[in-house]
Amino acid sequence: MRAQVLPTVCSHRRRVPPRIRYTIKIKGILEENSTQEVVTHKLLKKISAAGEADLSNKVKAMLTRIQASGMDPFGWGLHYGARHFNNAT
Repeated sequence: MRAQVLPTVCSHRRRVPPRIRYTIKIKGILEENSTQEVVTHKLLKKISAAGEADLSNKVKAMLTRIQASGMDPFGWGLHYGARHFNNAT
């Protein structure tokens, strides 16, 4: 399984809080099916939707824990501060 994370910084001139949007792409190979069910396109879409929901929940939980701890392990605050050091925000 391979994962790719692509950051996108969204900044606006208006008084909108800065956002960082990440696109996470995961590719996997289905090697074995433990049931007798035939793997169809519809079944793969269901598996993909379930995986997307699970990953989304886990990423949100991780970001919430990081925010609650006050840490900045990704350096987003440092990056923002370097670009907006003379703002009254």
